[in-house]
Amino acid sequence: MVKKCKICKVMKDLSEYYKYYKSADKHGYYCKECANRMKKKWNKDNPEKYKAQIARRKFNPNWPDSQSRKNKINKQREKRKNLDDSYIIQLITSKGTAGENLKPEDISDELIKASKLNLQLKRALKKTAKLKSST
Repeated sequence: MVKKCKICKVMKDLSEYYKYYKSADKHGYYCKECANRMKKKWNKDNPEKYKAQIARRKFNPNWPDSQSRKNKINKQREKRKNLDDSYIIQLITSKGTAGENLKPEDISDELIKASKLNLQLKRALKKTAKLKSST
């Protein structure tokens, strides 16, 4: 499904828009590119308000503290290191890959296993290349 951006007037796929629960189609009125450009301009034009926003977030008890962010990052690193199934699915369905249009529930166990083996092989080859270059 496509939608026309209110700023650049270009028809783009809904994945190019941020979610916005108030609109009829549950997507924003501006594409991500235009929305980001507008936000950067607003930040530049309103430095005091922007600093106040940052200060409010910093002292907001609901805003994730640095320790919880570190924990989240460490969990993600563990998943990547151990080649967790959720990490493999994320790689398969990431943007710019052949499986970007796949839904996570449509990915077979065989494809996950094959992708794991492929990554293990790549990692082993990288290690051996490092060993050879260091000697």
